[in-house]
Amino acid sequence: MTCGGCQGLGAHTRWCREVVGYLPSVLGQLSERIESAGDLIGSNDTGLTNRLYGVAGELAEYAKTRSTPTDGGAS
Repeated sequence: MTCGGCQGLGAHTRWCREVVGYLPSVLGQLSERIESAGDLIGSNDTGLTNRLYGVAGELAEYAKTRSTPTDGGAS
């Protein structure tokens, strides 16, 4: 997968595989999907929503620690 930054069309996406590395890219994108699940559930189950947001945040932070930037750490 390539982003605009990889194609010379602007900035790299936050979790661009070429910038952060394969594993952080996968984990970061997964964290965004989990956060979106929390958005969908919303006030229908606030406890579950808050847990999903927490997990998404922890996963994103973990992904950042695993990052292996190749261009100075753009994110």
